[in-house]
Amino acid sequence: MNPTTRKWSIVFGNVVSDAEILELRRSKDIVIDPFHQNRMRLAHYALTAGAVIRLQNQADIHGTRELHDFDVRPTYAFQPNEYQLVEVVEQITLAPGFVGSFVAASDLIEHGFGLTAGKIDPGFGSLGNRKQKVRFGIKNLLDEENVFDRNMGLAHVYFVNLRGLRTRRTRQFTQEEQSKLERRHDLRYLRDYDDGVPYPDDDEY
Repeated sequence: MNPTTRKWSIVFGNVVSDAEILELRRSKDIVIDPFHQNRMRLAHYALTAGAVIRLQNQADIHGTRELHDFDVRPTYAFQPNEYQLVEVVEQITLAPGFVGSFVAASDLIEHGFGLTAGKIDPGFGSLGNRKQKVRFGIKNLLDEENVFDRNMGLAHVYFVNLRGLRTRRTRQFTQEEQSKLERRHDLRYLRDYDDGVPYPDDDEY
């Protein structure tokens, strides 16, 4: 690498820095859409709440849902100890070799909300012709009504670059597995539920 053309290099196995995220966006290894540079932090990107996917029956996680769109109503009043799903505005797509994780924004914590978040694997972002959306679980931890405003901090995503490192998970999905995953995704899409790409049941994977 010519040191006169770049003052840094992407280090495998480390959390990706802000400068590296910008470089990886240019190469489309990490896609964040829409992207606003003012939401970049030192090593993560601040995500935006897009909608609350309101469960009609709190006991039935796969049941009927209502959409509370923050573009229409910018606040949502959580009842005491209420739990709901929140979908983010940004579409995130990762190339092979990258993983992403989420951390709650301090603003969310200070307002008495708890965040349930997972991670995103290489290839996340699309399954067949469908886009996968990032969703979190948010719970009002207070014993009183608590208003969430879309302008409040929600969560940050950070990325780890595993390219160039020896990893065990190297096998790709077969065509049969891909078709099975797409069928599962279609069922989740119809009931407005998607928790990402599950791994095949295979000890070798």
